[in-house]
Amino acid sequence: MHASSALAALSSSPYRNLSVPDLLALFADHARAEHAAHELLWRAPGTGHLDLERAIEDADLHQTEIIMVLRERQHPHCDQCAYPEGTGHHWDCRRHPMRVPTLDDAQQAGLFDTTSEPDRTRPIVAPFAGPGGFDVGAALLGVEELIAGYDLDRDAVATGRAAGFHRVQADVRTLHPPKFTHTTGALLTPPCPSWSASGKRTAATDLELLFEAAMCLHSYRCGCVWQTLREQVSDPRTALAIEPIRWAAELPNLEWLIAELTPATRPLWEAFAEELYDGGPLVDMGWAYQEVIELDAADYGSPSSRRRVFLVAHRTRFLRQRDLLPEPGEFPALSMAAALGWEPGHQMRTRGNRRTSGGNLFSADRTPSWCLTEKARGWTREADGRRLEAAEAGLLNGFPRFYPWQGSRSKQFLQIADIVSPMVAAALLGYVLGLDWRPAVHAHLAALYGAAQAE
Repeated sequence: MHASSALAALSSSPYRNLSVPDLLALFADHARAEHAAHELLWRAPGTGHLDLERAIEDADLHQTEIIMVLRERQHPHCDQCAYPEGTGHHWDCRRHPMRVPTLDDAQQAGLFDTTSEPDRTRPIVAPFAGPGGFDVGAALLGVEELIAGYDLDRDAVATGRAAGFHRVQADVRTLHPPKFTHTTGALLTPPCPSWSASGKRTAATDLELLFEAAMCLHSYRCGCVWQTLREQVSDPRTALAIEPIRWAAELPNLEWLIAELTPATRPLWEAFAEELYDGGPLVDMGWAYQEVIELDAADYGSPSSRRRVFLVAHRTRFLRQRDLLPEPGEFPALSMAAALGWEPGHQMRTRGNRRTSGGNLFSADRTPSWCLTEKARGWTREADGRRLEAAEAGLLNGFPRFYPWQGSRSKQFLQIADIVSPMVAAALLGYVLGLDWRPAVHAHLAALYGAAQAE
């Protein structure tokens, strides 16, 4: 709008007689109208949208008139873009990006937990904290007190608490991210049964729904798809895979996030990374760094293989992969037998006497050992029928031998199968926090496996 036109409009502006609070409220209304029109244009690009273009121009005109009235009254304004303070919206300089209220219907229905306040001394939130893979990794770096852990599973919460870590038992869907105004980092590791072969990979049929929910949450700041996603997907647990993008969209001061799932979720994580990079019409700007990377715990010194795909993103800082990836041979390979202190030559039977086409014996001297699933509770040593114990399974995944696993034997093995290896966790946390994780991981491996790790 030209200065002469603006002055003419100001002289007859209907806004001149309104109070400052009313002006600020109207400014926000017109800003939302402008962005709603921008959103519709973004969804349906091309020509033939003159009505939307006029709506954008009209909204911009009203905002300009309000700004001039407020400036006339010497109302404080942003020193970077001249927008009036108190509007919560600085589109031009993006200093205070507009945050459109989201998930209103869910809030009104009482979906979110409104009884407990988050621990504001802990700036890292872990909505799927489980028994403590990331906590143990954080402890190696001396930052475990920064993590606020939540989980729905009672036994996993009990294990985390017994190990000395912060835990609150809660359904992640009842947590309201905007309440976590102090949070700068997020660890998001949703369960993966519906993505795995044992879960028949039913999640693969729901990818399009998940993509739609991600765009709805992050780009459009809506949430309508998310609210009913649980009822639309083949397995309700699949809906939890959308939580990383919900927390990324809703945490007001988030600086970085790490999300983890099985390799089958790579397309989903790549879609999330694209959302973070692009931003969208209602987002101030894209994230500076986002990477989807597959890591194997065996490359970080674990005696058992554990391949997982991670989405790592930082809002303001570009990260270098060389700070995350180990050098070739930096962490020597270790067999199951060596890690557990067994003599060489043992065979492990995985399925009792039931024969399968894939075989049910493997050598305990194999390097690395097979990936441990919850079915490892049935592994026995062929020579004497000795069962693999939970403490040993935890050790094979990088936990101390006497880690306090809680619950039944089945639940203990389920927890062990669902963790992020502490060594990988330490590397990832060091990566995003700018800490040197290598000495801590070397020391941890030496403490766990002693002389066997050095051989």
